[in-house]
Amino acid sequence: MKQCLIILTLCVWGGNFLLAQEPVEDQQESANDVWAPFRPLLGTWMGERTGIGGDATQIVRWKFVLGDQFLHCSTQTISGDDPHEDIGLISYDKTRQKFVYRSFFSEGYVNQYVGEISEDGKTIEFASEFVENGPPGLGG
Repeated sequence: MKQCLIILTLCVWGGNFLLAQEPVEDQQESANDVWAPFRPLLGTWMGERTGIGGDATQIVRWKFVLGDQFLHCSTQTISGDDPHEDIGLISYDKTRQKFVYRSFFSEGYVNQYVGEISEDGKTIEFASEFVENGPPGLGG
């Protein structure tokens, strides 16, 4: 099975993909806040992306759900030749002390990633650990 890797580098990602953000109020952080590295992502982002399906405009929304226990992400392609939509939930696994990201794709597959935060808190790296109903070459 091929392993997929997602890296969210907050300072780089903001400059290369995300063009606009709807601000989120009350982003409270504390020294014990496991969600602190994700808080800069909260809100609605819109920007241009280039990918396998060509150029497109995407909207990405990040928000806490279910009593602020999970981080919800939704992505929607609003232009381009390759329509796409996905949703994801990130949880914090207290036993493993790692983040787990489950992403559900409109193409019918699910990818589960396990993530770690860099020491400086600016890079979030997710590596695929399981693919359900994946397309050929992706695993599952």
